[in-house]
Amino acid sequence: MFSVGVFLLITANRVLAHYAFSALIVNSTLTEKWQYIRLTTPTYPSYYQDTLQPALFPIAPLFDLSSPSIRCGLNGTISGVETQTADVVAGSEVGFAVYQGPLFNPVINHHGPAMAYLSQAFRDLETYAGDGEWFKIGYLGAADSTTWIASDAHQLNFTIPASTPPEKYLLRVEHLNLLDHLNSTQFYVNCAQINIIGQGGGTPGPLVRFPGAYNPTDAGILVPAESAFIVEWLKQFAIY
Repeated sequence: MFSVGVFLLITANRVLAHYAFSALIVNSTLTEKWQYIRLTTPTYPSYYQDTLQPALFPIAPLFDLSSPSIRCGLNGTISGVETQTADVVAGSEVGFAVYQGPLFNPVINHHGPAMAYLSQAFRDLETYAGDGEWFKIGYLGAADSTTWIASDAHQLNFTIPASTPPEKYLLRVEHLNLLDHLNSTQFYVNCAQINIIGQGGGTPGPLVRFPGAYNPTDAGILVPAESAFIVEWLKQFAIY
């Protein structure tokens, strides 16, 4: 007989492999959860929500690269009015803390690369849906032929380029759990609201849009056999 207790344990273990980036790290200071990060909407089906704590819900991955949710997470494009904006000095380091619920030691459980993008808000940042252009500012790839830099990390750190034009931006972080089946690669995405302060002078680029930057059949999304996937991924995904 399959007991309810066993079901709950299996369900919890599956969810614990998932994570979000709920808190921004500015000036080496960990800010409050969802203070500067746009809150995302629960994506787990009802039977998960009936058995798990509500604090776990915003941590499910994304799969659909054609959905606007790929910008900032599910409904992350509309939660800006509830989110504060952090001042960040161009040239400084910012970080994203991993979140897996209040009872657990948060860590990135999956294997793959991490990236950070900026998108300037040409209207009010709080209502900006991220439907403009984005440019990549950071990349955490392979540490060696078998290990990803982001694996088992508690936070992801990136440097805001010193020449970034001063303005208000969405700062997007993503981590990929690379898998070798079509539409199976998992995207863990969140966005922070920041106001960049500095001298500027740079011309950001290359520019992409979300959705549109990635295709499910790209070599960097649909990975080859696991034995060589890191080397192949690095060669192909550099085109972005």
